[in-house]
Amino acid sequence: MLVREVKALAGEWVSENASQLPGFMGGFFRGSLTEAPDDTEFPISSDLDLTLVFEDALPENPLKEVHYDGVIIGGGFWPVTRLQPLERVLSDYRIGYSFRLPHVLPGASDKLCEMAAVVSRNFPKRHWVMKRIEDARANCLKYVNFVSEFDSEFDKVLVWLWAAGITTHIILAAALRNPTIRKRYLAAREVLSQYGHLDFYEFLLTLQGSHHFDSVTTQTHFHNAIEVFDVACEVCHKPFPYSSEIKLASRPKLINGTQELITKSFHRESVFWIVATYARCLRAFEHIGASSYLDRFRPGFEHILGDLGIKSLSDLGPRTEQVKASIPRAMAIAQLIMEVHPTIEDS
Repeated sequence: MLVREVKALAGEWVSENASQLPGFMGGFFRGSLTEAPDDTEFPISSDLDLTLVFEDALPENPLKEVHYDGVIIGGGFWPVTRLQPLERVLSDYRIGYSFRLPHVLPGASDKLCEMAAVVSRNFPKRHWVMKRIEDARANCLKYVNFVSEFDSEFDKVLVWLWAAGITTHIILAAALRNPTIRKRYLAAREVLSQYGHLDFYEFLLTLQGSHHFDSVTTQTHFHNAIEVFDVACEVCHKPFPYSSEIKLASRPKLINGTQELITKSFHRESVFWIVATYARCLRAFEHIGASSYLDRFRPGFEHILGDLGIKSLSDLGPRTEQVKASIPRAMAIAQLIMEVHPTIEDS
């Protein structure tokens, strides 16, 4: 199915299911769809991330993942105040990229489209680009500081992994690119290659610890992660922060998307999502007190962490400090990219 067809189906679903809700103003796409050309195939490993915006009180029932004519639509409900003032949107690297035309689906009025038009005009201006780079930096530091605040070893690993991965968002913000989640390293590689900074890309993989992974090692860890995921889907039904990712509907995204990276020789880039899946599932077992599953799958998790250079939890402290120390270099390269980017405008 082409991207334009997926967008059209989303518009149909909104018309049938959301347009009559009180205060509905429209919606906007987020995620990989926002960067994909309309005439390309929509990846089977992706779902459609759609945020619906309301002027008044939000509907009582939150938007859950729905299947509509072959498309998985997920997202959430936002009050319009989350998009006000527009300076806040322009300064936020996670929202600013998405809340622009033509990513917006209109409601009964044109108000949301008018707001997005203002963001679109100002998005490439140097002042706002720098604001978004600084926002990515602040987000990275936030995760760096969070590592020590968690008791669960799996939470600690996840927060460290996220901190290391957000260094790529500093680069993507400078290049006016979508701050993708699962393919963040691959997207950063494209940008750094384009602007002549591939040496820094190797450094980013070293921060994560996957710089030396080969395809065979990665495939082995991936198969182990799939087994953990399948068991977690069967036994873990108690809500917790990552429970939305541990369900059978997410399996195509996990398996097809990750396998695609490995098959295309981007196995080092796939490690981010493999570790994230592993840690989330073990955290789910911990959450429900399933010690037998923890005992069964912990060795495989410790194996992949060991391959990343994390032999024990005591290694997370120094590795987190390495991430923190890398931020000034990431900011310097982001500045260089911004200075030569062809579509960035002087404010």
